[in-house]
Amino acid sequence: MKTLVLSLALFGISAFAQIPRQKIKIMNQRLHKELKVVKVDYFTNIPSEEFYFVDPYQKNKKNKALAFSLENLFKHFAPDAKSVKLTAINLYQVIIQRNTERAKTTYVMYKQDGNWMENSDLGPLRVIRKGLGIIPNDKITKEGIDWIWMINEISFIYE
Repeated sequence: MKTLVLSLALFGISAFAQIPRQKIKIMNQRLHKELKVVKVDYFTNIPSEEFYFVDPYQKNKKNKALAFSLENLFKHFAPDAKSVKLTAINLYQVIIQRNTERAKTTYVMYKQDGNWMENSDLGPLRVIRKGLGIIPNDKITKEGIDWIWMINEISFIYE
């Protein structure tokens, strides 16, 4: 009986803890204006893709990502925005222009290997690029400039 109660308690805790508790602030959107702050699971409403990528920030580990494209982020919240500013919990910020070649392969990842991303996985949200393979060490500084992680704010820019 004790085993059953303990098993149920652990199952309940693990089911509850699966979605990260961090919330993401959404600013300057033209659609879904009622949303000011969302939990990470909200992003399952945006069409996403599952694909493998090689993570240069995790010793070139091959991970399975569940992520939405930058374009789908714009379509969902701000169809006429020109760029997006992403801010991390340490206040690091990047601005990514919408209509660039680089933006076509830029994705926002929220699940890694089937699990919600925690801070230890550079989550709850992070920017990655699809289809790059292993990035040589001498190219990582240039390539990684907009690979922001631990994102807690998304703000759309229209000019």
